[in-house]
Amino acid sequence: MKNVILLCWLLFLCLSHNSYPQNRTIHELNYEQGLHPATSLNRMLQDHRGFIWIGGSNYGLQRYDGYEFVDYDQFKSLILYLDEDSKGLLWLGTNNGFYVMNPENEKFLHYAPITPNKYTSNYVTKVIEDHNGNYWCATINYLFKMESKVKEGERIKDLIFKNGIDSVFTFTRFAFPRSDSLLWATCDVFEDSRGYIWAG
Repeated sequence: MKNVILLCWLLFLCLSHNSYPQNRTIHELNYEQGLHPATSLNRMLQDHRGFIWIGGSNYGLQRYDGYEFVDYDQFKSLILYLDEDSKGLLWLGTNNGFYVMNPENEKFLHYAPITPNKYTSNYVTKVIEDHNGNYWCATINYLFKMESKVKEGERIKDLIFKNGIDSVFTFTRFAFPRSDSLLWATCDVFEDSRGYIWAG
């Protein structure tokens, strides 16, 4: 009986401790610390190494390591999407196609899936990696499946920057039925637990 009472008392102490609000400290980061002063933040990401990546609408990309900001001035695109894949590559969807970045050597590679005209654009809203190692790229007008051509044992990370996107992926374009009275935009794409790809 004493053991039961002791156990109940310990549980009560643990639960009551966790029920009290935790004190949180909020630190503000602004242009005085190095954040770009013209920033309108669109996307933020913490990669597997702990770096914070910030994508903006006016200046491109910055990296924060907890102490200082690093600017990547290679492009001045509107960043619509930012994510890290299973290989540690960063994928940036922009208003001018997508960029792949290897954070290890800070190399960028740009790719525009289509030639834009008055009916289409290269706005890339999302890029995901599915369970088979293929990628899906959502643009305003189309959904692209990027099927890997890499042989077993080869590293996509190396081949993309050595030989280019087209040497690594086969692109299949999916166009959606549309009404002239409707503006169609593929804003999101994801893979569910059964491996189905959803886009809308």
